Amino acid sequence: MMFSAFLAIEFLRSSLFQMGVLPILTSIIFLYCTVCSDGESKQTVWTGYFVALVVAFIINWNTQIGTDAMLFSQYSVDLLFDGRNPYAASMRPAFEKYGISPAAYGTHTVGGDIVTSLSYPALSVLYFVPQTLLGVPNLNRTSVVVLLLVLGFLLHESPPRLAFLPFLVLFANPDLLRFTTGGVFDILWVLPLLLGMRYWYREQLMVAAIWVGLACAVKQTPWIVTPYLAVWLYVERDDLRTFVRDAGITLGAGLGAFLAPNLPFILWDPMAWLTSVFTPVAGGPALVTEGMGPALLVQTDLLAVSKSTFTALVALSLFGSLFAYARFFDHVKWLVWIAPAFVLWFNYRSLYNYFIFFLPVAYYAILLNRDAVCHRSLRSELSATLSSVRSSGG
Repeated sequence: MMFSAFLAIEFLRSSLFQMGVLPILTSIIFLYCTVCSDGESKQTVWTGYFVALVVAFIINWNTQIGTDAMLFSQYSVDLLFDGRNPYAASMRPAFEKYGISPAAYGTHTVGGDIVTSLSYPALSVLYFVPQTLLGVPNLNRTSVVVLLLVLGFLLHESPPRLAFLPFLVLFANPDLLRFTTGGVFDILWVLPLLLGMRYWYREQLMVAAIWVGLACAVKQTPWIVTPYLAVWLYVERDDLRTFVRDAGITLGAGLGAFLAPNLPFILWDPMAWLTSVFTPVAGGPALVTEGMGPALLVQTDLLAVSKSTFTALVALSLFGSLFAYARFFDHVKWLVWIAPAFVLWFNYRSLYNYFIFFLPVAYYAILLNRDAVCHRSLRSELSATLSSVRSSGG
């Protein structure tokens, strides 16, 4: 019996399950529940949620660090607990401490070296402090918890008829789960960004800005959302005075939320924080060109494109899309939340994870655009589900 359980667990953790069986199984369950749903209850969906919780933790149980980003977060937490500033310290010793190969997992520079500084804002470290305090190993488990929170949030926000779509969004492409359990922690900015979208939809600008600011305090990816939100405010306000007032509230709340976790490190060593968070913009070594967009042409030696050309492409895509966004605002306003994916596609580093984590963001943007979000409170929804379970059991 125990041997059978062991085999089952090993199968769930295998690449065959994650890359092959999981997407097919997710699609079958999605189609079944879509056809059989009564359009009013989410009982089956929440049951599936708890199954997903168990499966996700089994898959993640013995997963290693996986990326230099997670390695640096782990080492930074260690440094914090030793009273040292991770932004002022070299990350190079982390490779030896945790037995990770710099050649295989390091982010390479054009000079042949690797990045050895913490390159993300403070929540990329502080997010993992609670788990460390609890003595739980493998920081990927924090990412898994947040992934499950994202799934629960999307389940709650989806109307009953579409309530199984979040499973398809998050698990049909196995890379999103594989990345989350393997050291890519972009899901940590996805959750606060979704909450920011929720409150922006409700026109609670201050609360929305706080959540967006927290998303920006994890990684730089969500930063690109902010100029589009400024355009949104400008277009929808009747006069300049109202725009200035609302923009001031939004900017103040968002900047405050961003600075809250970062300010201690900024005060600790301003230049160390600036040069780390803005690497390589702030003067660090240029990184190797790599990605999914035009960078792929350089990576495969099909075309030689300079970094200045990529910079021009990014600037052109940013300002051109801002103009188009303002011009066609009524038709495309909810695209604001996935705008970073478009701009980053032209960057000289346009890694796969820059795009795949916008899948849940895009799904939620569609719900908001269609006014299709569920307006029941989570408490009433879970109560209704439990009541349905009791009645069916009785």
